[in-house]
Amino acid sequence: MLEVLLLVQNQYQYLYSDGDTAHLLNMQTYEELTMNINMLESSKDKLLYLEDNMEEIVQSLEPEPGPLSWRLPARHTYKVKSLVDRIAKDRGTTYVTVYGGCGALGTSIVKLFKKHAWKVVSIDFSINPDADDSVVVPDHSQTLNDQGTRISADIGDLLSGSKADAVLCVAGGWQGGNAASSSFLSNAELSLKQSVNTSLIAAHIAAHHLKPSGLLALTGAVPAQQGGTPGMIGYGMAKAAVHHLVASLAMDGSGIPSPRIVGILPQTLDTPGNRSAMPKADFSSWTPLDTVAELLYNWASD
Repeated sequence: MLEVLLLVQNQYQYLYSDGDTAHLLNMQTYEELTMNINMLESSKDKLLYLEDNMEEIVQSLEPEPGPLSWRLPARHTYKVKSLVDRIAKDRGTTYVTVYGGCGALGTSIVKLFKKHAWKVVSIDFSINPDADDSVVVPDHSQTLNDQGTRISADIGDLLSGSKADAVLCVAGGWQGGNAASSSFLSNAELSLKQSVNTSLIAAHIAAHHLKPSGLLALTGAVPAQQGGTPGMIGYGMAKAAVHHLVASLAMDGSGIPSPRIVGILPQTLDTPGNRSAMPKADFSSWTPLDTVAELLYNWASD
């Protein structure tokens, strides 16, 4: 019997990467697909050019064995705000470090602080062209100690002896699942990496590179503050840990040079990813990204 397999190309939307895994969203079915980074056609260097919500092409054999490879679009328009030469840093310059600077909220924050002439350092898995400098995180395969030590050292090199006026951590991601879910453990592990590890590294950066009057802001979540989260246990646990971290850092003896430590607890942010995942939701009830960015800017500027 002759079996016929069809090579098809489907359009997906890039969501985020976690270690060696890229998460893509089928724009027709809204089903999430995970692809190994090694399955990306051409060089891994192209990962630096990934952007949130970028359209990707996935090649599959149907009906089996499934996805074979994925590639970036042949053409994509990047918006570059400006191209400038690096200039010497002076005592009057204000610096902000944004962990998660390439996410939807992080991008809004970077743009707002740049609008007000702050020097912005973005920390993420790819370069933010709007920031003055970017620290590119290799992946989640490194230990927390190795990753945090390296990022903090890179921040110190970029500041060149200066101190940051604000360290903002808005990295994270949502994962669902109860204890019976097949993805329960993997989603819980990812939530801890995205929310807890990034917050710990941000605190480490603040301990070594934040001004005594500077602002440290971490991102929690309202559901984790209100009680249990049975349908998203790993996510709720991770955010509850961030709340505990904020409370601990605000106490004497925490190692943070500044008493200005805050936690923001969004309910639902109005992001392209959330709109794609929940197309029938009431978007008017969601918090605009610019609202959060303005709030953090005002706190950092006080």
